[in-house]
Order: sequence, then structure tokens, then C-alpha cells
Amino acid sequence: MNTIAKSLAGIVAASLLSVSVTGPVVAQTTAPRPINKGAASKPTKPAASKTGDVADSILNDIANRLWEQGDKYWHDGDYQRVVGLGRIIIEIDPNDEEVVDSMAWLLWSMGDIKGADELLKYAISKAPTQGMLYANFGGHLYRTKRYEDAAKYLEQGIKVGGVTSAAYSFLGHSYSRLGKLKEAVETWKECVKRFPKYPAGPPNLKAAEARLAAANPK
Repeated sequence: MNTIAKSLAGIVAASLLSVSVTGPVVAQTTAPRPINKGAASKPTKPAASKTGDVADSILNDIANRLWEQGDKYWHDGDYQRVVGLGRIIIEIDPNDEEVVDSMAWLLWSMGDIKGADELLKYAISKAPTQGMLYANFGGHLYRTKRYEDAAKYLEQGIKVGGVTSAAYSFLGHSYSRLGKLKEAVETWKECVKRFPKYPAGPPNLKAAEARLAAANPK
């Protein structure tokens, strides 16, 4: 069995295990946000010229088709099936942080915090050089009030690189929650510097500086 056949066989097997859920499951904690990833959001790859390119093209097409189906399940409120399809897409492209984040959000919204934790950790193990995976895990940890762990993952995400302003925002707020006011100020300064168009940057920096000044009066 060649590499392409093995990959496709694995995907089919995973799909049978992951999507065999009966009945829609309604969110318990909060209504989930719309899934981030549009069905056509992946760029269309050029015509394949090598065996590896052919495999990538096939897998990319499968991922897009799965996400189209996932969108239908999402509108039906069948969130477990959306997560099942998302898991298959993660196997195809573990660097796809939008899918990972969306699946973790859905699990959290259904009250499965542990499941969201495990999914995010698994994604990082599959793609350890994707900074946004660490940042998204940090954001999830912040939402679930685990601020010290959130800060660690957010710091790592920023260190790995390729993160958005959200990573700095969650880190700044995490530091504030932990009473690390100086670190919070420095984080917001860096956020404003790197993302000057991020509207929440300047007011949060000002607020962090005010808290630091109040804690250290002259």
C-alpha cells in the first residue's frame, strides 16, 4: 500500500470512528460561535506535478469537502458531528489552527473542558512550530480561569511566532489577573507596537499603567 493509499485509508477509518454519533447535541454552556473556517477558505493548489503534490491536492480537497459537511451539521445544531469532522481535518492538516480553535470552542461550549484541553494539546504535539496553537490554548485556559497556565502557553506562542494581537491581549489580561502588573504593561506596550491598528491596545495599556502606578505610589 503506497503512502497516498495509507493516508486515505487512515482518514476513512478515522471518519467512521469520529462521526458515528446519533442525534444532535445542543450546547450546554453557551451558544457556540460560528465555525471560523469557511468551506472555501483554503487556497486552491496548482495542478499537481509530483506524487507528493497529488497526495496533498487530494487531501486538501477532502478537508474542504469535510468542512462543507461540517458547516451543514453546525447549522443543524449537531455539534458532535462537527467536532468529529474537525478531528479528521486536523489529521490532514494539523497546522490549521482555525479548525483546532473552532473545535475546542465547540467542546467547551458543550461543557467538555477536558476534551477541549486534550484536543488543543494534541494539536500542539502534531504541529509544535505553529505559534497560534499555543496562543489558542492560552486563550482557552484564560476563558476557563486558569491564568497561570494561560500565561505559560501564551508566552510560548509568542516565542514560537506567527501569533495575532489576541495572544498579546490574553497574555496582558492573564498577567493582570496574576498581579504581575509590570509584565502586563510591557505586554500591552509590545501589543501596541506590533499591532498599532488593534483598537483595544491603547486603552488596555493605559489601564495597565494606571493599575501599576496605583500599586506603586511614589
